[in-house]
Amino acid sequence: MPEITLPYLGPRPNPTASYFKRANPGEDGEENKEESDLLKSIKRVVRPARPRHVQHSHLYPRHDISSDENRAIDQELAWNNKCVVLSMGAVIRRKWTFEHEGQDIRWACKGLFELPGGITNSPVGSFSSAYYNETKPFASTSPSTFSSFAENVQARQRSVESPRRVPAVFIFLRNLGKVYADGGEYTFHLPFLVRRVWPLRPHGVLMEREVTEYEVRETARAGMPILPTLFSLHDPFAEPKVVGLAARIHGALGLGPTVTPDSVPPASTEPERLKIPGHHRYAHQVHLTVWRYAYFKPREIPDPVTSRRKRARGASVDETQDADVEPGVPPLTKPDDLQNKTDKVAPSSPELVAAPPAGYPPLSPPPGTVDAVLPFAPIRQPIAAQPTLTSLPGGELPASWSQPFQQPHLGLEHPRRASQGQVRTPSLSATIDRMGLNGHKKMQPSVWVEKIAAVPMPFEDMRHVDNITVHLFDTRSDQRLDRSLLAFHFPGHKILSIYTLARVPAEDTLRLYPPMHIPALSAVAVSALRSTILDLLIVKPDNTLAIFTHGTRLADDGASDISMRSLVDKEKIVKLSEPLHASVTVHFEDGSTTRTKMECVPHDQLTGKCFWVLSFALMGQRAFDLQRLWLAKWSAVEAVEEGDGEWICFVDAVCELLKVESPYPHHGVILSVPGSWEALAFSHSHTRLQDDVVIASLDAPFAQRRTYTNPPQKPAEDTDMCLLALHLLGESFKLKTDAVHAFLPRLAKLLIALGRAIRPEWADYWARLYPENIEGWANPKREDHNASSRLRPQPPDLYLYLFARLVEPSSKPGWTAMAHIGQMYHFEPAMQYGRSDPMNDLYRLFNVWECFTDPTVQTARKRAENAMHVMIRLGMTNDDLDRLPYGLAQPIREALRTCQTLPSGDWPAQAYQLILRPDLAQMTTGDVFHITSKDSFRQADKHLVSSPFPLATVGELLAEAHVGMDPEPQPVSGVELDLGDFIDIRFGSDRRLQEVARMLQSSSPATVRMPERTDLTELEITREQQTTALRVAERTLALPVGRAMFTFGSVRTVTRDGYQIPKMEFAVRLTPYNTLIAVDVTKMNAEAKNWADFHNGVATGLRMSPSSKMVDSSWIAFNRPTELTAEHAGFLFGLGLSGHLKNMMTWHTFSYLTPKHDLTSIGVLLGLSAANIGTCNRHVTKLLAVHTPALLPNPTVDLNVPMLTQASGLIGTGLLYLGTKNRRMAEVALHEIGRTQLSSADQTTDHREAYTLSAALSFGMIMLAASANNSSPADMNMVSRLRVLIHGEPILPGIRSAKPSFDVTLTSAPATLALALMFLRTGRQDIADILEVPSTLLELHHLQPSFLLVRTLGRALIMWDQIVATPQWVTDQLPKSALEALEKRMMGKHIDESLELAYFNIVSGACFAMGLKFAGTASEDPYSCLIHFHDLFTRISNQNSGQFDHRIKRSAVRDGLNLMSLALAMVMAGTGEINCLRRFRYAHGQATQPSRYGVHMATHMSIGMLFLGGGRYTLGTSDCAIACLLAAFFPRFPTLSHENRGHLQALRHLWVLAVEPRCLIGRDVESNEVVYLPVKAKLKDGNEPRGIQLISPTLFPDINRLISIRVDNPRYFPFFLDIAANPRHREVLLRNQTLWVKRRTGHLGYGEDPRGSRSIYVRSGASSGDAAVLDNPRPSDAYSPSAIEFYQFMSSFSNEPLYVALADRFCGHDENADDEELTFSAFCHAAMLECLTLDRAHMLPTYLSIHLTRRNPTPLALKDLAWHDEFYKNIYDARFSGKGDNAALPPLMRRPLLLAAERTLDLKLRALRACTDLREALRSYHHGMGIMLPQPSTYTEHRAHCEMLRNLGFYLTRTNIPPAGVLERMKAETEQTILLLQANAKGQPMGEDAVRGLLWNTGVLFAGGILRPWSMKALDEVVESWRDHRDGND
Repeated sequence: MPEITLPYLGPRPNPTASYFKRANPGEDGEENKEESDLLKSIKRVVRPARPRHVQHSHLYPRHDISSDENRAIDQELAWNNKCVVLSMGAVIRRKWTFEHEGQDIRWACKGLFELPGGITNSPVGSFSSAYYNETKPFASTSPSTFSSFAENVQARQRSVESPRRVPAVFIFLRNLGKVYADGGEYTFHLPFLVRRVWPLRPHGVLMEREVTEYEVRETARAGMPILPTLFSLHDPFAEPKVVGLAARIHGALGLGPTVTPDSVPPASTEPERLKIPGHHRYAHQVHLTVWRYAYFKPREIPDPVTSRRKRARGASVDETQDADVEPGVPPLTKPDDLQNKTDKVAPSSPELVAAPPAGYPPLSPPPGTVDAVLPFAPIRQPIAAQPTLTSLPGGELPASWSQPFQQPHLGLEHPRRASQGQVRTPSLSATIDRMGLNGHKKMQPSVWVEKIAAVPMPFEDMRHVDNITVHLFDTRSDQRLDRSLLAFHFPGHKILSIYTLARVPAEDTLRLYPPMHIPALSAVAVSALRSTILDLLIVKPDNTLAIFTHGTRLADDGASDISMRSLVDKEKIVKLSEPLHASVTVHFEDGSTTRTKMECVPHDQLTGKCFWVLSFALMGQRAFDLQRLWLAKWSAVEAVEEGDGEWICFVDAVCELLKVESPYPHHGVILSVPGSWEALAFSHSHTRLQDDVVIASLDAPFAQRRTYTNPPQKPAEDTDMCLLALHLLGESFKLKTDAVHAFLPRLAKLLIALGRAIRPEWADYWARLYPENIEGWANPKREDHNASSRLRPQPPDLYLYLFARLVEPSSKPGWTAMAHIGQMYHFEPAMQYGRSDPMNDLYRLFNVWECFTDPTVQTARKRAENAMHVMIRLGMTNDDLDRLPYGLAQPIREALRTCQTLPSGDWPAQAYQLILRPDLAQMTTGDVFHITSKDSFRQADKHLVSSPFPLATVGELLAEAHVGMDPEPQPVSGVELDLGDFIDIRFGSDRRLQEVARMLQSSSPATVRMPERTDLTELEITREQQTTALRVAERTLALPVGRAMFTFGSVRTVTRDGYQIPKMEFAVRLTPYNTLIAVDVTKMNAEAKNWADFHNGVATGLRMSPSSKMVDSSWIAFNRPTELTAEHAGFLFGLGLSGHLKNMMTWHTFSYLTPKHDLTSIGVLLGLSAANIGTCNRHVTKLLAVHTPALLPNPTVDLNVPMLTQASGLIGTGLLYLGTKNRRMAEVALHEIGRTQLSSADQTTDHREAYTLSAALSFGMIMLAASANNSSPADMNMVSRLRVLIHGEPILPGIRSAKPSFDVTLTSAPATLALALMFLRTGRQDIADILEVPSTLLELHHLQPSFLLVRTLGRALIMWDQIVATPQWVTDQLPKSALEALEKRMMGKHIDESLELAYFNIVSGACFAMGLKFAGTASEDPYSCLIHFHDLFTRISNQNSGQFDHRIKRSAVRDGLNLMSLALAMVMAGTGEINCLRRFRYAHGQATQPSRYGVHMATHMSIGMLFLGGGRYTLGTSDCAIACLLAAFFPRFPTLSHENRGHLQALRHLWVLAVEPRCLIGRDVESNEVVYLPVKAKLKDGNEPRGIQLISPTLFPDINRLISIRVDNPRYFPFFLDIAANPRHREVLLRNQTLWVKRRTGHLGYGEDPRGSRSIYVRSGASSGDAAVLDNPRPSDAYSPSAIEFYQFMSSFSNEPLYVALADRFCGHDENADDEELTFSAFCHAAMLECLTLDRAHMLPTYLSIHLTRRNPTPLALKDLAWHDEFYKNIYDARFSGKGDNAALPPLMRRPLLLAAERTLDLKLRALRACTDLREALRSYHHGMGIMLPQPSTYTEHRAHCEMLRNLGFYLTRTNIPPAGVLERMKAETEQTILLLQANAKGQPMGEDAVRGLLWNTGVLFAGGILRPWSMKALDEVVESWRDHRDGND
């Protein structure tokens, strides 16, 4: 037996124990151990009771550590009554205390917690979420009410994110539960006391509630069963659910045979079933019950079905098995994924099963059931240490069990029926009725349990059941069944009972089979000999350690355990505990402990792979013998992991087991060498450094070659199976270039040794590939007597197999699968690693090849697409292709190139990644950086995404240091956009954005030029300066309204620090005096300052991007000031407009509304309504009703709410119910329009008009576009009421009118807008006639001029389709009298003032309507029309006249000019059009002139809208957008800054709800750089499509008009977005408005090369002989002018560092370069030029590989090159070129390059034929004799011999002649054939040509010549050698 010394690691670090000892001093030693039990009892009675802090602890593995070094770090969770501590190793990581809760800790555990989608960013708090975060769709709104962008945002908000499972710590107090996961804290209330808790898989915990004796007595007295005691918790927002008890759980096992190519199902042999009695009496016999559990989502469980038969309430579990099944129960819905439905074997916890307390019922469910379903053992056996059925504590399925499984079902089935294999649609167990689940949907279980078996307990352990441990190990699938070993250790009886837990396919469930009993003192399951499968480590009765592995089949003969030396020889081991991976705690007899590590898993990947492979080739005993031999040899060299120690030990073990000579004869043998220098020849350093350049110049020592003196012994019978398995592994290694260099040379050495023993042809196969691994070719005659008859002479060759499949697609040559070896040789393999095949990479390639050879697919493109989809399904990526040999990868690359030419629009993102179109992949998956992210616009050099620590500049470091040293926060200006290079690309090199930022900035003193006047005195100048400063300050008050538009959505990510609101600076700097005039803020109107601060706060809040995920309720509360201010009120309103107030918690909302701060109430109410627009959120409705008496049942109730707050409540109601046509809310709003009676608290009428307007807007929003065709009587009733409100109550003739019930001057304009919104876009002429403009002068005298504006606007909104963007349409809106007056005015005649005012107002209203219709279109016609009228009104307003009537007219013109400015800005929103900016800038500069506040507000709103969001947003024209724009730009601008008389100033920001992100941005997918991108778009223009050309970044038209977008230019790969027909393309544009493009190689972007003069195609000095240089490079080619200038050219045309670096390093040369370097430089230059010009940059590594093969060929590279050439010669044109489909494509590789490489190799072969030593060696090879080289005496001779062997391998591989043994047999057959021909010739010619043809065909057959047959030249050489030998013998 091999002995393994285990390391002594000392006691396990336990920082938690030290912490608790310090935290609770005095508890240790409180009782003297020497005192008697009686004295201790008396002291406990006499002393006052003192609470003791009982300590618990568990060990857990780290799931977030992937490295092998840290895999076994202990993670301990310990707690006492008041504190929980989480430590890792010897460091305390986290600590939680709960003394403030006033409750003791009941339990704590660590498990997995599922964070549902949508709450992953939940703040710290309880499970109560915000009431306002309802993701309901827009309630009952028409499709056109909201824009497509808004609907897309709502759809994304409704889509629940996929849940995430994260590690979590669960802590349970008395009535509270705490979950700490992912940096967040979750709190929930417990309806019961928790006794114990266990983690579950896939997530959640299992809780056992405390059962009191009182409850037991009362239930027993009443004759009722005890209430459920087991509950599960899986969802943070759900109540704990009871655990369901089912008679049978069908499926959900996750077990199944591994799918391998052409697999044959194994024979099923069902073992004898363990007989389990029907009833378990706890009084007579105590059992341990084994349960399994399965997790179901509650919605997947059918309704409980009641049994048809009456049953007693106290029926036991077994009695429920006879219950009937309700017919027609629907099957379960689709279960969760594989990980979610993984079942566990639940070993029981004996302390609760056996010896229950008196009075406990047997099952209801009994206390035994509590622990019976637990996946872990008692506390003394740590939770993490106990594996489940899925092998490891992590709960992951082993590879052999990872196949799809059957959908699980729950139900009752009769035992007899179940045994017959009849599976019916099941029902729930009738036991559920007993649990009180009838009719209670909320109590439907999520976890269901099924009893598997009961294990009898020895009598000695009944009183100490808590010491019993349960262990699950050796979980795997073998040839017969899927099973695991379940061990029960009974310490009292000192017996280890090992059961087999296996799946019964017929019953689709688990069964426990008869045990074997082994004496043992202790046992634990550790990962000792297999990394993925647990073994059982035990303490034998003699206090030594042993380990059970490979099952227990060899336990009887004592050969299955591996003895280990004791850690401390003088101490006896008595117990093992706390296993974690390979670590375990060892307990000694004296009470001391130590931690040790039992890890004997090979770290060498090749060794591990070979063990895995040989498990399919060896039987169980032989596989175990191999493991034991390897352990013995490895332990003999002290388990050295460095170098090849593990591999050499493995090779020696294999050779010893198979009775074959080892290729490492000196391993472990100390030879007598002259000195230390010579001893280096036998070291690992010699093997590693023997090819070093420095060592090559030394006469280094070398190891003497071992000579074969003894005849070989007969190999073992299973040698051929091992050779076949290892050979197949070697073939699979050929698919990975890294494995070719790392694994194959070592594996080839073992294969050669095995092949020499039984199949010399196989040894010759590997000797040709790696000739340096042998000392010489062995003599086949010497070893042929041991040749295996079960192996074919020709070994399986991967290259031949793949080539044959392509050449003859109809035939299917066989390939031996690893899983079929046992079936081929009729034996049962060991499969100690399960049934998973280690060569999945090989099978993946075979599946792709099947698509290439599918005879049912006729076209090359369809075959290519099928192969691509198979690659996606198998998880293959471009990295896998890069690891393939370039020859084998070429068919796949050609297929992917076929798919690349015309990619489909419905492929997944992985497909676009495979065909090297990352731009399309990014378009499919979405934008990583949102359009509003400042990082998305940074230059490529600033976007070092791959670098986790990007380097900062010196300036950035200094700025950061300055900020850190300055205690005061840096002031902000509020106009920072932080959009990087997007600004430069969006608006070119001009500074219009900077100029707009200067005009809208309000945080620094404004600079105004004041004309110098020498006629004024100093006092008059001072007074004039003060007046100017006051006027500029008035303008400053209006700046935030425009700044909100300019900076909208510019902040993508917010920090956790306090957010700053820029200050309002009213000081003015006057030039040329350079005088700073300060304005006394205290003397300003307080309301004016408050509203300015409110707008300033709104502007700050609107800077937050609507897509920002960091703005939550805690962040909002963190930024709340101590006292509520107007700034913060506006900030809240801005967050609400952006949708962020949805995340605000309920109590935070009430904390804002309770103080009754007017502006805060307005901001919160409007913000919540805007955030929930159109959703009818009932919680927001309640808040609005509290602040709006009109919404209450008794509207006259006095709530002491200001009129403006009530107006906000009304407009909030309109927003909340926008487009819903809610009659109740519409009636309330309509009633409030004409309301005259005010409550006592609101006697003032200052804001009466604003209240009426708010009610009208609310009504219009609710009934938005409600009556498109026919109106209902209710609608007509509303129309009648609105008609009265517009025109007043009708005056009937002869009837004296009473006092009007309302003021028509207040209601006319609001009611007009309400009617217009109600019939928006309807084209109802009858409704429009209600708003007819008076046509006579008398009627005009009786109507306010402003009403004409509103009526004109209202008529246009109703007759929407008749709006035409021409001046003629504007004039057509004028009445006939006004037109005639206009003509007279043009002739210089005087006209009535009313007609002039009517003209100004009607034209203004028409222009405003035109702006609404064409908002965001940037169309030329409305732009020209509006510019015309804007200039006209500007000239009229600038006319100076002091007459009163002229001042009235000038005021009307000024109001009209405000509307025209806004209309013009609406049309050109986001474009930054320079002509508009000039006009608005001129208006901004009129600050020194006396102007009203409303003029400044309109001007700066126009400026901000022109640059909306920095040019990234524009306006939409949906119904919602029109209503909100109408409310925001209502043509009633205030005269003073604090005025809210006619319009609530807060409504000026409702334009946010009309914003659409329609900025089309082109971005390079590789550099993430914003680029200029010409695109072609097709639009709907009436009934005919119209094409336009755009250059991004730019605004694109309305997406509903957009048909398609095409990118088709020579610099970028083309793609096509079918917006109208492809929903996914439309979703892409709605989501991020980004066009990802991939730049073609050889081009620069349009920003760097506008004219294309730096393209590689216009390269100066390009020679036409580049192809010739590529095929036959010469040193002189490196000195050509084009090659010399190539680096400079590459650095000038390309900004890709890879190509520039390649040109610098590989294409350059220096003066000292030799011919080889010059040749390589010339080749690299030509290769790069060809790859870049043909856009095949990914083929550059293939070019370099071909050149390296030409320079330094290896046998594998020769085969790859031959495969490559034959592919293009025989296969490409027929199956890959597309010629048969009339879609021919040129090949990726030019065949002349391959032919040139072949010619170079032929020249080298011709030179080798002239070598004398090689000819002598070949003669011996031709005659079938061994090639044994003479013993070298120096290292130089040794190198010469190695070079000769490499040349021999090159010759044999290149000529592909048959093996030496085949040649020897061919020679003998040829001699016999010649003799026969001579005997039959009778003087005739003997037919030498026929003999040569027969020899050639035979050689092709034996040498696999289908790919590249051996040449006739080589055949002639063989025949000539035979003749010379025969003549010499003669």
